[in-house]
Amino acid sequence: MKRSIQLIEELAVRADDADRARLSALVAAVREHQALIETYAERAARIGEMEAALIDSKIVARIEGLLAGSAPAGDAVAAAESHVEGVLRPSEFDRMLERSARFLEEEIEERKVTSHAKAILESEYGMTEEQAHLHLRSMSRKSRKPLKEVAQELIEARNSLWASQL
Repeated sequence: MKRSIQLIEELAVRADDADRARLSALVAAVREHQALIETYAERAARIGEMEAALIDSKIVARIEGLLAGSAPAGDAVAAAESHVEGVLRPSEFDRMLERSARFLEEEIEERKVTSHAKAILESEYGMTEEQAHLHLRSMSRKSRKPLKEVAQELIEARNSLWASQL
């Protein structure tokens, strides 16, 4: 997010006083959000520690119960095995983290592809970044295809055009 802040501050240099104040507020908002994001790792670690403690307490309680009982060793082993396997199943937290990671990876990939396609439109057709973005969105809507797919098709079309000219 340092780059975002740097570019907003660079834009502020060109702005008048009123716009500079607005951009300053944007920088503050980005910094505040950056601080929030930095707490994610701490929260995830804390949840992981609590989950490990909970799993340990569940297994300990069951094994202590088996040790205190008079069940035959084979029955106790089967019961311990079943209990531990059940306790060690992936948690909802793990599934949620995995879904979030996949979602963010897809978003990042879409941004890269879309930025590349916008750069092509800007350099080849003299569009501004905003015009290129609006053009891609319009193409996406008209074709009823996701923005990433439209952007990828534009990139592939340009690459095949270049390849045919070699």
